[in-house]
Amino acid sequence: MAAALDPADVRAFASRAWALAEQSKRRYWVKLHGSSRGRRTVELAHALALHSRPRTPALARLLRDDDLAHHVRLKGLIDAAASAFTVR
Repeated sequence: MAAALDPADVRAFASRAWALAEQSKRRYWVKLHGSSRGRRTVELAHALALHSRPRTPALARLLRDDDLAHHVRLKGLIDAAASAFTVR
C-alpha cells in the first residue's frame, strides 16, 4: 500500500524553480549535442539498437526481413530521385 502524500511535500515540489531546471537541461543538451550536428544522436540510436537487439531468432529474422524491405524501397526512391537529375 502506498504511503499518504504530505501536502507540504506536494507544495514544495510544485513550487520548485522549474524554469531554472529547464534552462539547465537545455544547456546540458546543447553541450552534449550542440556541435555534433546530429551525429551524436545517430550514434546513440545505433548503440540503443545494438543493446536492444532481440534474442529470439524468429523475431530477429522478421526484423531483418522488414529492414531489407525498407532498404529496397528506399533504394527505389533514391534511384527515382537520381533519374530526375540525369541528362537524357
